[in-house]
Amino acid sequence: MYLHIEDLEAIMDFMKKFEGAEIVEVEADSSSGIGTIVTARLHHVEVNGERVTVSKVISDVENW
Repeated sequence: MYLHIEDLEAIMDFMKKFEGAEIVEVEADSSSGIGTIVTARLHHVEVNGERVTVSKVISDVENW
């Protein structure tokens, strides 16, 4: 997988919003046939006292 520096910065900005986030899962989905959608996912972060998984689309069709 290749990531642009802007993608890496977006992932870091996303992680910084959740205190204690140290590991990110990055998923690349190219099933559309026209490009790759990159999603960052943080597991077991705390939101309002609950441990949850949160995700954010980092790069999609708008970035092509």
